[in-house]
Amino acid sequence: MTHPRRSVRRLAKVAAGSLVLAGTLAGLSPAAVAAPAASCQSWSGAPVLSPGDEVNVLNSVTVLSACNAWTVGQIRQDGNDFPLVEHWNGTSWKTSPVTQSPGAEIVLASVDAVSPADIWAVGSVFSSGQHTFTMHWDGKSWTQIDSPNRGTTSQLTGVSAVSAHDVWAVGNSTTGADDHTLIEHWNGSAWDIVKTSSPGDLTGVAATSAGNAWAVGNVQTSTSIETLILRWNGGKWVKASSPSPGAGAELTSVAATSASDAWAVGFASPLANQSLVLHWNGHKWSRVKSPNPGGPNGGDRLSGVTATSRSSAWAVGRAPSLDQTIILHWNGKSWAPAPSPSPGLSNQLVSVAASSSSSAWAVGGFMSNGSGQALAAHCC
Repeated sequence: MTHPRRSVRRLAKVAAGSLVLAGTLAGLSPAAVAAPAASCQSWSGAPVLSPGDEVNVLNSVTVLSACNAWTVGQIRQDGNDFPLVEHWNGTSWKTSPVTQSPGAEIVLASVDAVSPADIWAVGSVFSSGQHTFTMHWDGKSWTQIDSPNRGTTSQLTGVSAVSAHDVWAVGNSTTGADDHTLIEHWNGSAWDIVKTSSPGDLTGVAATSAGNAWAVGNVQTSTSIETLILRWNGGKWVKASSPSPGAGAELTSVAATSASDAWAVGFASPLANQSLVLHWNGHKWSRVKSPNPGGPNGGDRLSGVTATSRSSAWAVGRAPSLDQTIILHWNGKSWAPAPSPSPGLSNQLVSVAASSSSSAWAVGGFMSNGSGQALAAHCC
């Protein structure tokens, strides 16, 4: 099935100050322009729960309909990390309980849904090391599902669900100082590691069918950090050629509407970080010009992308030099910035998802009164 609600990012266990970014301003970016013409006309902040006393951050969101969305992340309470899961019922966000073993700390990085009663969330569990973590929603409760590990440490950073018997999760594992891509598949009964020979870190995955999926991230070379894109062709994962501008470039998220239409976003650093947007047209990946609200040296970066058609896509991130969130819209011809909420300090949007061109959510976090608060923005 097509997944217009894809957005994920690489995430490690948070520290209390992990949301502190450069900049001191709040409000709307002065570089923002009026929202481009689209069914979804404007973005506004929406009340979302922040139960942690130190840090609350939302890392991923999936949207099934205007009245049904899920978001996952983490809170830091009394020096420990706990999973944060919230559900949008069409009126308000409500927390959903997750069972956690004593002494374990859980970070949720990504969520995706097949149906209202078939939802997956993935991330890491910290207990005698760092290991993969997956859990499933059956319409009534969340249940932890065993997932394999490889190397010294393992983590999952993205998930994409095609059907009840076809789910992909990606991340990375480490052995000593070496990072290896990690890809796991759910066949309806169990998670298994799928072979890939590529080094590097994977941060996002998007699948449109049993024979078409993309995974993105980055790989360290002897001289730089380069973009990394892998494609599932129905039989194996193969590396795809991808633009990698500047001295360092990383991809953080991928979205696909078909085998011939996909987007990947991240950032590149010729001098300072700039937004990076790549597009797949069915034949090759090409860089597409994207705005930088923070200016050419503002350190802008994109963390999430979603697409509902060839003429409508959204990307989100942050502009550190302005201490602003970023929302960009693709109208079929070009990317343009849209006004976005920035309620405090260290404002950032991490993930965006949409069920249609008229219903979208973006999530992230910000700092207020010395603590991290969850952030959600709605467009309808």
